[in-house]
Amino acid sequence: RVMSIFAIWAVACCVEMMAVGPFTVIANVGEDASTTVRLNWHTDVDCREGVCRYTFADDWDWSEARSMTAQRELCTVFDSIYSKTADGKDFYESARFIRNTLELDSLVPGTQYKYFIEGDNTIRYFKTAPRDNNWTAAVISDFHAYAPLPARTRAAMDMLATLERCNGEFDMVLHVGDIIAWGGSYSFWRELYANEPFEKYVWAGVNGNHDNMSRGYAHQSNEFFRYTNNNPLNGYEGEMGVCYHFTYGNTLFVMLNNESMKSEEGLCKAQQWVRQVIAANPHRFVVVMEHYQWFYGNTGESSQYERWRQLFDECGVDLAIAANN
Repeated sequence: RVMSIFAIWAVACCVEMMAVGPFTVIANVGEDASTTVRLNWHTDVDCREGVCRYTFADDWDWSEARSMTAQRELCTVFDSIYSKTADGKDFYESARFIRNTLELDSLVPGTQYKYFIEGDNTIRYFKTAPRDNNWTAAVISDFHAYAPLPARTRAAMDMLATLERCNGEFDMVLHVGDIIAWGGSYSFWRELYANEPFEKYVWAGVNGNHDNMSRGYAHQSNEFFRYTNNNPLNGYEGEMGVCYHFTYGNTLFVMLNNESMKSEEGLCKAQQWVRQVIAANPHRFVVVMEHYQWFYGNTGESSQYERWRQLFDECGVDLAIAANN
């Protein structure tokens, strides 16, 4: 009987230790994607510290590995939000966790790295942007990850696998928003990030209207997107880590949040910031991304194009990527 009690206690301890994390792990681009990568992961509130070890992908014995300790903060923005379980039952999310963020800098351009986070045996990878400007990116959006309908996520991950089969592995993934059905449902993010493409690529994305909302639009906040990523903190007031810019080789990427541009005042702030970013960061090519469509696909009528075309022409934007419709 004593042995049985001990065994039950041991199993309970193992389960508790497994729950500590890390979970919801993602590698995001740094401001200079050739030399910096920004990591984001979450751990249980009882986890005492977050340590990451990283090295070159071909460092088989990890002899050149470095360790870094993450900055940590308590995150409660998802807690008690109305959601659905995988079997379709209504429930309120219980989501209080520690957010761990880390910037790896002084990296070698065009190089594959591997890393793991203490407390987890999973080895993950990312690649820095090459200096020679010969690179590939997968562009994907609007798969609306939703626990009761897992086929949505499977289809999106299968699409990335199809791109790999056609072209080989790419250097990064660009997502154009609405990757989550209800961004306030933390369990949806956690399940999505457990898929293989989040273990092998660096990601850069924008906040979509669904990423920005909870069930039934009860809550709307860019914090859902902010706290599940660790994007460069070079945006404008209220949009740090949501709107941001980064360089990838000879290309400047400017990432927008259309949820903050619904009013003329919000649009004006965004456009002023875009002008400043492009002027201060001269590059051979300029790419701007936002979630809402430039044109309506079913009619061909203008949507966001009319709001942005003059600025894009004046600032020399080469490519504008959008999604949604």
